[in-house]
Amino acid sequence: MLKIVFTALLVIIIVSILVKGLKRAPKPVYFVGPHGSGKTVSILSLQSLPNKTVTTTINHKIFYKNREIYELVPDDSAQDFFRKFHINPDGNYVFFVKNEEELDSFPDCSPYNITFVIWKKVETKSRKDLIYLDESPEQLKKVI
Repeated sequence: MLKIVFTALLVIIIVSILVKGLKRAPKPVYFVGPHGSGKTVSILSLQSLPNKTVTTTINHKIFYKNREIYELVPDDSAQDFFRKFHINPDGNYVFFVKNEEELDSFPDCSPYNITFVIWKKVETKSRKDLIYLDESPEQLKKVI
């Protein structure tokens, strides 16, 4: 009986050590936002690639430092804001806006894990609910 208890205890200890030792992959990040807001340019800048682009027409995925980043193309046929930008409660989103005023037209996004950013350089940085990236991949790295 003592052997069984000791063996079971040893198995529990070994399994708990293994589980703690395994690192889980970070959750993917989804870049969303309207066409022309800087999603593709920012991804290319992260990869130190030339950033001349045309309108992205398909969703795609890249890996950046072991992290999956998806660029999701908006569904312009969807009427619902969250469906249009493929937003659900389980994802981590970086939402690119074209200008500060755009945020005022969005519905309440507090139940979702969304970080609002603006890629382009702007002179006046007046909003606290928006991260100004100033076309800097270094600033974007801090967000993801």
